Amino acid sequence: MHLYLHKASKKLGIHPRLLKADVKNGRLHLNDDGCVDCEQLKELYPDQWQRAYESNLDYYEGMKETAKQLTSPDASDLEAKRLYRAIRKLEAENYSLRKRVADLEAKLHVQ
Repeated sequence: MHLYLHKASKKLGIHPRLLKADVKNGRLHLNDDGCVDCEQLKELYPDQWQRAYESNLDYYEGMKETAKQLTSPDASDLEAKRLYRAIRKLEAENYSLRKRVADLEAKLHVQ
C-alpha cells in the first residue's frame, strides 16, 4: 500500500518536512506518483505507525459497537438508525472530499 507524502505525515503525526528530509537523504523512497510505501514507513517510524494503527482500531471498534447496538433486536428506535445512516453518509462524503483535496494538492505540487 502506498500513501501520498502529506497523507502519510498526517496519519503518522510527523511533519511533512521530516518525511521530505528522509526522501532527500535516501532513507525513504517515493514512487513515480509521489507516494511512499507503507512498509518503509512502518520500518522507519515504528512508534508512530503503531499509534496510528491503534487509533484506527479504536475508531473501527467504536463504529462496530455503535452498529451492533443499532442492529440489536432491542434497539427498535428508528430515529437512532436514521441518524446512524446519516452519520455514515457524512463520513463517506468527508472521506471523498479529503481524498479530492489530497489529489488536488498533489497536482498543485507537481506543477
